[in-house]
Amino acid sequence: MSLKNVLWLFMLLSFALFLFNGCSSDEENPITPAPRSDPPEFNLQDVSFPDKMQNSTDEKAKLAISLVNEAMSFEGTGCVFGPPSGATVNSETQTAWEYSWEDGGLTKRLAITLLSGQRKWQQFFTGSADGIAYDNWRSMDAAQKTDLTIGHVYLYKANTGQIAEEWSWHTLENNKYVFKKQKYVDPVSKIQITFEENNAGNIESYKPGSTGSLVYDVLITWDAAGNGSWRTFQDGTPLDNGTWN
Repeated sequence: MSLKNVLWLFMLLSFALFLFNGCSSDEENPITPAPRSDPPEFNLQDVSFPDKMQNSTDEKAKLAISLVNEAMSFEGTGCVFGPPSGATVNSETQTAWEYSWEDGGLTKRLAITLLSGQRKWQQFFTGSADGIAYDNWRSMDAAQKTDLTIGHVYLYKANTGQIAEEWSWHTLENNKYVFKKQKYVDPVSKIQITFEENNAGNIESYKPGSTGSLVYDVLITWDAAGNGSWRTFQDGTPLDNGTWN
């Protein structure tokens, strides 16, 4: 065998050995997909009423519970904290998730982010609806500490950065939990609810008065035993009051 053939055979054997080692390495170290996890859920702190109040037949006691349930519910508000069924998954990692879906003439995009001690939800619109054109407009912004003690949700006026509806909550040093909801578009309103550790609490409800500014509409207070008092107002002036026990 000539020297030229020997060299050629040596090169072939070296190349085959290289391929074999490469395949073995790939089998021992397969490529794995980037790690991912499920996006965080949006939740508010659990609040409770005294048993006596929950079982009361008094109209104002029932009104208090109704006002709280309505204020702390996001059903039908346009807020979105998770992708609808059939949404496209744009990206999913351990700390960031993004989804999009079509809704009429709009492409809606939901971005969820998990930061250190905080969660964020943002929704964006692109397209047109009701005669308004949107270009990646942020319709909703929500943020919350992971321990649920502080947070907010903002809904914005169409195609602007002005807040149309706002929910906010925080926990004081004495563990009082204060929850507020305010609407800046018709019908304008505001409600503030305070919960004590012992299940006592109070509600302050406001509506526009004759001057256009917000004035008291209803005040309701209850103690840890479930006894309560209330006061109603007409254009900010006390109208009626009473108690239940």
